Amino acid sequence: MEYRICWSANSNISFRGHTDWRDWDDDDGDPRAVLTETQGQLNMPQGLEDMLEAAGIEWWVEVREEPCRAA
Repeated sequence: MEYRICWSANSNISFRGHTDWRDWDDDDGDPRAVLTETQGQLNMPQGLEDMLEAAGIEWWVEVREEPCRAA
């Protein structure tokens, strides 16, 4: 399974982006486990949280089964 973090913003400028796909090392994991771990409790400074909200920045996690890789 693989995951990536995505984001977008719509304030005085608009942008979108995402990380590269990353391997999820738990073979028994399911998409819900990936989402729980990556979106869990964030411990960020209140000022940073306020800035992200005011800037209209949204983020989310995408999960996919690993693509078949040629040998």
